[in-house]
Amino acid sequence: MTRRLLIGIGLTALLLVRSGLSLAQPRQAFEMYLEIGTLSEIVLPESYATVQIPVQIVELRDVPGRNKTVITLHPVISDRSKTNIRIYSQNHDFNIKLMINWPGASATETLDIAAHFPDAAKKKAAALTASGLTGKNIASSGAPGIGRNGYDLPTDRLVTQADFTLEKLVQIYPNLLKPNKRAPGIVKNRMVLGFDYIFHHAGKLVFKATLWNKSSVPYNILHLSIIYKEKSGVPIISRRESKSLTLTPYYESFSKKIVHPGEKSHLIYVTSKLSPQDTGFFNCLVVEKNGARTFDFNIPAYLR
Repeated sequence: MTRRLLIGIGLTALLLVRSGLSLAQPRQAFEMYLEIGTLSEIVLPESYATVQIPVQIVELRDVPGRNKTVITLHPVISDRSKTNIRIYSQNHDFNIKLMINWPGASATETLDIAAHFPDAAKKKAAALTASGLTGKNIASSGAPGIGRNGYDLPTDRLVTQADFTLEKLVQIYPNLLKPNKRAPGIVKNRMVLGFDYIFHHAGKLVFKATLWNKSSVPYNILHLSIIYKEKSGVPIISRRESKSLTLTPYYESFSKKIVHPGEKSHLIYVTSKLSPQDTGFFNCLVVEKNGARTFDFNIPAYLR
C-alpha cells in the first residue's frame, strides 16, 4: 500500500512538471513599524502585481520610475494600531505585518525584501555598476542643485547626525554655501529666504536654505517646518488622495539662530528619505520669535 502511494505521488509530480505547472511559492512573512509623520518604504525583488490592505489606516504609493519595485507608505492615524498588507508578484507572495505608532519602537525606514533574494540583489548590483554609480562617483566638488539627487549609496558604517552638519556637508559639496540663482525664495520686510539646494544624501533628504537679513532689525528664528503636499487627483494604491505629510526632522541646524542686520544664516533641515511625485510640492514655514515676519511659501518637488 505504501509503495503504491509513493508511486502515485511520483507520477503526479511528473505530470505537473510535464504540463508546465508548479507548486506555489510559500508566502514570505515580514514585519515593520510605522510612525505618523515618517515615510517608510518597501523594496521588492520584482515588480508587484497587486497590493491588498484590509483596513485603510495606511496610505501606500507606488514610486514613479522604479517599475513597481518600491512602495512608500505611512499611517494616516495617530493612534496605536496594527494591520497587515499582502503583496503579490509573479513569483512571490508577501505578508507584511504593520505595527503603527508602537510605543518604544522607531519607524522602519526601509524594509528591503529584495535583500533576501540573492539573485535579485546581484541583478540590482550589476545594473548599478553598469550605470557608473559606484563609490568612486560620489561628488567631490560642486553642490547638488535643485532638481538633482545626491548619490544615495550603501555605506559600510552606521549613518549618524554628524554626517549632516554644515561642516561635514561642505566637505562633500564645497559650493553648498554659495548662492544658487535658480533657488526658489521669497522676500518679506527686507528679509530674504531661499532654499538653495534639495538633495538625497546618506539615505536622507536634505534641505539647505539661506536666510539673509537686509533689514535694520535682528531676526530671531523660532521654528522651521516643511510639509510635503500633493495636488488632488493623484492616484495611489489605496485609491485615496494624499493631502499632506509633515516631514519630521532627523537633524536640524542653523548657523545663526539670531540673524543680525546684514548677516546670513545657513539652515540645514534633514528628514527621512522621500521620493516625491512630480505633482507634489514642499510647503516651507519659517517663524520669527516675538515677530511677525513669517515665511510661508511652496517649492515644487522637482527631485529627479
